[in-house]
Amino acid sequence: MPHRLSFLKTTLWILTGLFLAGLPAACGKKANPVVPVKLVPQTVNDLAYGVQGAALVLTWTPIKTHTDGSPLTDLKGYSVQRGEFPLKDYCATCPDQFQDRLWLDPQGPELPGIRMEADRIALTYDQLRPGNVYLFQVRAVNKQGIAGEASKTLKVTWDIPLGPPVLTGLKLRSEGVEVRWEAPKTLVDGSPAPAPAGYLVFRQAPGGSWERITGEPVKEPPWVDAQVQEGLSYAYQVKALRSTNGHLLESAGSAENQVLFKRVVPPPVVQELLAVTTPQAVQLRWQGLTGQPVQGYHVYRRTTREKTPQKLTREPLATTLFEDRQIQPGAAYYYSVSAVGPAPHFAEGERSQETAITYNP
Repeated sequence: MPHRLSFLKTTLWILTGLFLAGLPAACGKKANPVVPVKLVPQTVNDLAYGVQGAALVLTWTPIKTHTDGSPLTDLKGYSVQRGEFPLKDYCATCPDQFQDRLWLDPQGPELPGIRMEADRIALTYDQLRPGNVYLFQVRAVNKQGIAGEASKTLKVTWDIPLGPPVLTGLKLRSEGVEVRWEAPKTLVDGSPAPAPAGYLVFRQAPGGSWERITGEPVKEPPWVDAQVQEGLSYAYQVKALRSTNGHLLESAGSAENQVLFKRVVPPPVVQELLAVTTPQAVQLRWQGLTGQPVQGYHVYRRTTREKTPQKLTREPLATTLFEDRQIQPGAAYYYSVSAVGPAPHFAEGERSQETAITYNP
C-alpha cells in the first residue's frame, strides 16, 4: 500500500508539471504604462513693434500649431510679460526681468488696445515713459495650461518718436526701383525733430506681407531696390530712426506708394560736348541724340575743389545749348551732360565725359 501511494503522488506531480509547462511564462512584472504625448504650443518667433502716434504697438503672428507640427485647436490665450527700467538703471548683461503680466484671451471680450485677427495680433501701449527701457516676452498657452517657450525678449528704449518721413516718389531705373523720401520735420508731439539717425525701407510684394529690405539703416535718400522682378507691382514704406543714448527707435511708417516695375533702359551717353567762352558766360554745345525719344538734357558742373559735380538744370533742357553765367573769371570748370528718357520714367543716362575750361572773358 505505501508503494502504491508513492506511485500515485509521483504520477500526480508529473502531470501537474506538464500542465504548468503548457502555460505562458510570466515574469511577475506589469507592462509599462502608456504615457500620453505632451503637446506644447509653438514659440512666438516674430515678436516686433511699431509706432502709432505716441504709442508703441506690439505685433506677432497667431500660433496655430504645436512643436510637433500638429494643429493647435485648444489655444487658451497668450501671456505677455513686460519689464520697465530707467535707462540709467538698466543692466543689458543681466537676466531679463519683468514686473507685470497681461493675459490675452481670444474668446474674451474686445478690449481697447488689443486687436486679435486671424493673421496678426496687436497690443498697444500708450503710457510709456521717455528715457525708459521696456522688455517684452510672449507665450502661447493651451487649455491644459501648457505654455510654449517664451519668445525672444524684445527690448525697446522709448522716447518721443519722430514723425513719419514723407515718401515723395518711386522712380523706375534699369537696375530697380528708386525710393525717395523727405525727413520728418517734427516729433509726434509737434516739437522740432532732430536729424534722423537713418531710415528703414519696407516693401510688400504681391500677395505677401511687409518686409524690411534694408539691412543697415540708410543714411539718406534715395535708395534703390534691385531685388525686384519684371512685371510685378510693389508697395513701399519708409520709417525714420531716432537715436536715444545709442539706441534706435523707429517712427511710424510713411504713407504707402506702389509701382509696377518694368525695366527702363536709359539713353546712351551724350557725345561731342564743347565749351567756349563768351563775354558773359561759358557756352556749352553738344551732339543731340537721334533715333530714340529723349525728354531733354541735364548739365552738370564742378570746380577743381569738388569731387562730385552739381546739377545746373532743374528741368531737362529741350535744346542742345546751355549758357552758364554763374562763374568767376580765372576759375577752372569741368562740365558734363546727361540725356533724360521720356515720360513717365524719365530715366537719366550716364554723364558724358567732362570738358574742362578756364573762364577768361
